[in-house]
Amino acid sequence: MTDTNNISIVTELYGNRGLCWNAIDGFQSFILIQKQTDIVIGDRVICNELVSDECTIEKIVAQDNSLKKMSANGRVQNIANNVTNAIMVLSSQPKPNFYLLDKLILIAELNACKINIVINKCDLDHASLKDSLNYYELLGYPVTIVSAKNDINKDDLLSILKGESSLLMGQSGVGKSTLINCCLLYTSPSPRDQRGSRMPSCA
Repeated sequence: MTDTNNISIVTELYGNRGLCWNAIDGFQSFILIQKQTDIVIGDRVICNELVSDECTIEKIVAQDNSLKKMSANGRVQNIANNVTNAIMVLSSQPKPNFYLLDKLILIAELNACKINIVINKCDLDHASLKDSLNYYELLGYPVTIVSAKNDINKDDLLSILKGESSLLMGQSGVGKSTLINCCLLYTSPSPRDQRGSRMPSCA
């Protein structure tokens, strides 16, 4: 049986490098070897010891689910693994894409994920968007209204993330990265993070 204390979760990927996290070490950087190009966000991994502030991935633990989408050229692409909570992020600017919202909800439903809809940038006029989402609320998808930039209703956002492996989904420009960075400001850094490991922060 795999020791859960040694398991980290992949939280970020950029090229052949990325970040993973566990409750003991916090965030740590890793570098991928050539045969590990299939690693995606959400993968549970076992890492080797740090070398020059980076570790390598020793093993990928079997996933509970795998969120996939079809690319424009008809190829199946893996979005993320081991997701329990799909957060659909919208805002009044840019103009909401409800076709994309429906598509993402379908992907999440097929993988038995919890689904939450978040309206970000609530400091902007969002009355029309909220009205448009009443239909989704009637279908059982909760709607939370926040502003990551202006720190409005952050506790409501944190409450739907608590205890879940969450993936923020939505079109470009709705503030997904700002929401993530805002949430990280309210998490307790591990000793490794305090020593200078790469810890995302809100600009």
